[in-house]
Amino acid sequence: MSVENNNLFVYQSSPFDEHKTYSTTIRLTSDGLSVFAACNKNLEYAAAYQWAKSKVMADFSQAVSSVKQCDAFLKNIQGDIHLLLEDEGYTLVPQSLFVETELKSYLTCFIEPEKMNGGTAICSEIDKVEVVSLINNSLLEAAKSVFPNAEAKSYTQALLAFANEVRPKSKDYSLVISMNSGYFDLVIKKRGQLHFFNRFSFTTKEDFVYFLIMALQNLEIKNTDVEILLLGEINPQSSITEMLNRYFPEVGFV
Repeated sequence: MSVENNNLFVYQSSPFDEHKTYSTTIRLTSDGLSVFAACNKNLEYAAAYQWAKSKVMADFSQAVSSVKQCDAFLKNIQGDIHLLLEDEGYTLVPQSLFVETELKSYLTCFIEPEKMNGGTAICSEIDKVEVVSLINNSLLEAAKSVFPNAEAKSYTQALLAFANEVRPKSKDYSLVISMNSGYFDLVIKKRGQLHFFNRFSFTTKEDFVYFLIMALQNLEIKNTDVEILLLGEINPQSSITEMLNRYFPEVGFV
């Protein structure tokens, strides 16, 4: 039985071509997934689907499989597939102090026991720091059942890996801000090195700007010394973008 899903948007620059080799990224959360297909580093296809979380909690694989069957690219896709999974929590551990056999112990102080019991800890090294994330077993198993050869990472790991590749243009500090429904991730790099990372929950645009400015003030960083890159659920016409442009001289999009 398929799960009813709602197609939120589709971007397609050209039809699916079986002779092309695509690199596909699938971001999976508890209430939907997004797919991005690129060829030669050029985005050729993007789509987002949402389902009722309450109806798929027992079997996420049905929801993922239903999307694969109806999506023009996913049902035909070959080549590299990268899974980005919603994490239940994360922590950063200096590589010099990291012990791989202690993965879950790094997370027990931050995550409820119920989530710990239902999750798998995964890690990746980024700029001499180990990023340890807890992935919901139901999501991981569902994704792997439909895409068995895909490489799985948490969204946090992927975000920090991306931010690690960002190079400052003219300012001492680079801010990579990933916007999501109800929260944002803030990565601050100082002269190319990871300086700060945290996740903030917010409701209004005023909340967002308050948390961002407070973070900078606590780190004694001036607004004029930063350049901002935005990604995720935001567009250049949004009210948050408008507010950022009031406070910061350099705001751009990935």
